[in-house]
Amino acid sequence: MANIDDLCGLYPQILAPLGTEGFECDDGWYWLVENLCKMLQHCADNGQPQAVVWCVKEKWGKLAVYADNTTAEMDAVIDFAECLSESICERCGNTSATQNEHGYIVTLCDTCRLAHDGKK
Repeated sequence: MANIDDLCGLYPQILAPLGTEGFECDDGWYWLVENLCKMLQHCADNGQPQAVVWCVKEKWGKLAVYADNTTAEMDAVIDFAECLSESICERCGNTSATQNEHGYIVTLCDTCRLAHDGKK
């Protein structure tokens, strides 16, 4: 699995302000964030402004993306990715994950939840 920090090298025009310390989520959401970057860049390549993401993190069990210089279309794409993350395991990327309460909300599949709970 690719490391989420690798995305800075693939999308410097979008993720430059983040640096490798700017991600505060696990690698299971890599493909989701990568496809979000592809869609944001597609918008910029087709006449919209260049979006600049300054924070990508987990918040309340789902992806939270903070960006500047976005249009309504870009905001909708970001909202869609954030909603999708609620059913994607943050650790492994399994698409059958659910949000769980562990003193905080986390989105994990059954396997990762068991490992997280120390039962495996």
